[in-house]
Amino acid sequence: MLPGARLFNAVFPANQDEKAFERMLNRINRTLRAWGSYAVLVCDEGKEVAYTRLVRRMYVYNPIPSQYGVWLDTGEAYKNIPVERVVEDPFFKDSTQSYFVQLVDFSAYALLRRERPVPSKTKYGLDTAFNSLAPILVRKATRKDPEGIIRP
Repeated sequence: MLPGARLFNAVFPANQDEKAFERMLNRINRTLRAWGSYAVLVCDEGKEVAYTRLVRRMYVYNPIPSQYGVWLDTGEAYKNIPVERVVEDPFFKDSTQSYFVQLVDFSAYALLRRERPVPSKTKYGLDTAFNSLAPILVRKATRKDPEGIIRP
């Protein structure tokens, strides 16, 4: 019931959460540039220092490899494309105090249960819950997945 809401998703191994955050932030930045829009990040508590440090670095230095081996305009393998569409450091909220963060937690959990179903949750249909989010998925976040899910 959030008009205009759009959902970016990433699936990475648990020990690569910062890499997933970085990749998702790049896709958010690129998509917002195409939309002519800006964003404020609201994140669940727990990784404040690491994520804030990462975002601040990406504001200045964000080397992106060319998908073609070299960038056509520079002839280099990497190009610095700073994150410019996120207007502030991330805000962090305890999910128990925010319905918005709880919705995002649900989305992440629904994707996890679809990717890694377990019988105790499948009996409640949680392995198919992610399908209900189809109308708000940002499918153009990546060409490598039909639902736009960012993967390693």
